[in-house]
Amino acid sequence: MHLDPSSYDDLDRINSEKTVLENVAGTSIYGNRVHYTMNNDILYENLQELSFKYDSSARFGRERIVDEDFGYFKKGKLVVFPITIMDALAFTYFVKTENEVVDFVKHVISKCRKMSNEKKIITILWHDCALRMRKGRLYTEVLRYLTSLNGIEIRRGIDLFEMIDKGMK
Repeated sequence: MHLDPSSYDDLDRINSEKTVLENVAGTSIYGNRVHYTMNNDILYENLQELSFKYDSSARFGRERIVDEDFGYFKKGKLVVFPITIMDALAFTYFVKTENEVVDFVKHVISKCRKMSNEKKIITILWHDCALRMRKGRLYTEVLRYLTSLNGIEIRRGIDLFEMIDKGMK
């Protein structure tokens, strides 16, 4: 779910958004991401109350990628995957030209490979509206690069949650 940021502290509004989305999708919703970025205990408490399993709204560095932007952390039973690469921030702070996009991702992968195992998760947020924008249209190349690497797996949030819940480090 892509929660309205003004709803984070209102259990009824979050529940309403979740119910509407579940009805449209015809399935249960377990993951959330708030528009913009948010690392907020009230949000995490409300998500747990409504049976969400994971969230990917947190970001710790805006103009640089910090170690806390990798991996995951837990808030109660909720697993939080911080956003490592967000297209809008990358295009604003990290790459000047379209030709630098894949090199930027390579740099982040290199940094991740040097981290401890529990930090070896990169969360990439690439908005669909960016796919036709300068810099954003390189997403296909980013995916091609990622899938060409040994030791890299592309996973859905729910799959990572289940691995962590079963004891993966």
